[in-house]
Amino acid sequence: MQPRKRLIKIQRHDQSGAMQKDQLVLEEPLQLTLASGNRRLRLATVLRTPGHDYELVLGYLFALELIQSAADIQELDYCATPQDFNHLTVFFRDRIPEKAWLLRSQEWVHGGCGACGQDSLEVNPPHQVVPAPAWTLEWLCALPDQLRRQQELFEKCGGTHAAALVRTGQAPELVFEDVGRHNAVDKVVGRLLMERRSAQGCWLLLSGRAGFELVQKAVQAGFSGVASVGPPSSLALSYAQKAGLRLVGFLRGQRYNLYC
Repeated sequence: MQPRKRLIKIQRHDQSGAMQKDQLVLEEPLQLTLASGNRRLRLATVLRTPGHDYELVLGYLFALELIQSAADIQELDYCATPQDFNHLTVFFRDRIPEKAWLLRSQEWVHGGCGACGQDSLEVNPPHQVVPAPAWTLEWLCALPDQLRRQQELFEKCGGTHAAALVRTGQAPELVFEDVGRHNAVDKVVGRLLMERRSAQGCWLLLSGRAGFELVQKAVQAGFSGVASVGPPSSLALSYAQKAGLRLVGFLRGQRYNLYC
């Protein structure tokens, strides 16, 4: 299911003052239920931009360490009677992980929250990342414009964040947009899981800032570097340093900051 948008009428305050049509990016709740046999667990309700929900859910569950690969999931299924694309059930191949029952229940996980549902933040990376290959200034500085050209929702509606996988020397691929910056990253990771691809040696490209939760997801997924149009936070920098992650910020024009 591709991302959707909504057409509305607005009054644009310019010289004409005429009623015009405008487009808004959708933000809707996705209720996640985990299932195994006769057992059911309502995990969370995530606010997201509808579209690529399977990728989002796989990346989200991977970030929570509830799955290790897509093979842990038997089926992803929307509520069928009636068809409800805002209610998704995740059927585990084996039992529901014990950690899922221990996670603090969150009625809502809003579009700007990448660490909701966690009782504490793990500030020690699970592993050291594979070093990023050498790159050129020209290649790195060209990435934001290349990403922007693939941000179809942002071009039409504004108000979305984007994340993409990038191989050194190549253009962005696996580009996803969402109202939540962490949702966009989860969609990238989820697609990697679906395709059984590795992120080692690759960069995670972000259209905004590099917050802690985004750097944490990048390290967990095995990315070798994070490049962001905006700056990192202090906690994100500390985490990246511990993991050996290349961290680039303020990637704009012909300049960038290399933080670690």
